[in-house]
This record gives sequence, structure tokens and C-alpha cells, in this order.
Amino acid sequence: MNDGIRAALAEKIRNLTDESGNHPAVIIGTLSNSPSPHEDRICVSTDDGCLFADLFGHYRGGRPWIHPVLESFAEMAGTKTRKFHWEWANAGGIELCED
Repeated sequence: MNDGIRAALAEKIRNLTDESGNHPAVIIGTLSNSPSPHEDRICVSTDDGCLFADLFGHYRGGRPWIHPVLESFAEMAGTKTRKFHWEWANAGGIELCED
């Protein structure tokens, strides 16, 4: 993904809101302690308290959960030749990855 596409996608994610009007905490790079070798990923932190993702399911029934607005974004951001999905980088966040 080139820098222009990455920046445009990150800005669109920053503008998403949840039911309470919160915006995701977007990071371009890697999350701390992430096993991912990719330094250019778009990440959403789960440490900001806005609950856009919950790895352990503390707040969402005991199962890993990613907010539907982020799931929809990943699907809509794709094209015929380029598809996106979210992966857990670590307990502190998720990364937007290409299929």
C-alpha cells in the first residue's frame, strides 16, 4: 500500500464514530510490543478506552470483538483486486491488513 492510499484510509478511519460519538485512535506504524514486522500498517489502539475492539471480550460477551463500523470499513475500502481485513496485533490493538 503506498503512502497516499495509507494516509487516505487512516483519515477515513479517524472520522468513523461509534454510538457514543467516539473516534478510533489511529496509528500509522506498529503498536508497541506488536509481533508484526510491518511498520507501515494502519492500526487502531484498543488502549484508548473507546472500545472499538476488545480482544478478551471483557465488555462483549467473552469473545474477541471488533466494532462493526470498523469491520464494514475494511469491507468497503476494498476493491475487486484489493481486499482488507482486521487482525489483532496484540491485546492493545488491531491492524488493517490486505488479503
